[in-house]
Amino acid sequence: MNRILSRILNLEMILWYLTDLRGSYPYPIDSGLWTESKLTSEVEASKALYIEKDEQVQAFILYREIPDGFEISLLATHPEHQRKGLMAELMRGLIGQLGDSEKIWLEVHAKNEGAQAFYGSLGFVLEGQRKKYYSDGAAAFLFSFQKNLNL
Repeated sequence: MNRILSRILNLEMILWYLTDLRGSYPYPIDSGLWTESKLTSEVEASKALYIEKDEQVQAFILYREIPDGFEISLLATHPEHQRKGLMAELMRGLIGQLGDSEKIWLEVHAKNEGAQAFYGSLGFVLEGQRKKYYSDGAAAFLFSFQKNLNL
């Protein structure tokens, strides 16, 4: 098992990481939603869970505390470390921080079927959608997880 870290991520580390991911994550990284200024604001306003080895981030979740739980704004696993269970481990770590009536919220590109299946496997349920949310005109599907309903 990996050691999950929970501290402020360095903005330069995130920018390097996302630059390295371009082409591997078409939703939303390559769609232009995460400009450097927006990412800077998000990193400053968010908390992070991440797994690193040799001072290199392998996977991370950026999230905000909201009145009824957490909202995930950005998450990624480096292509060299995919299919190793790192994101599932991070998600279980975040789920472990939930109170009984709290939820985790996230949105996913309508065409990102792999992510939708992954979230479903963790117990997330589809709650709705935001039509034409992404720059390519696709909808954002809204998923939630509530501990006492999904465990």
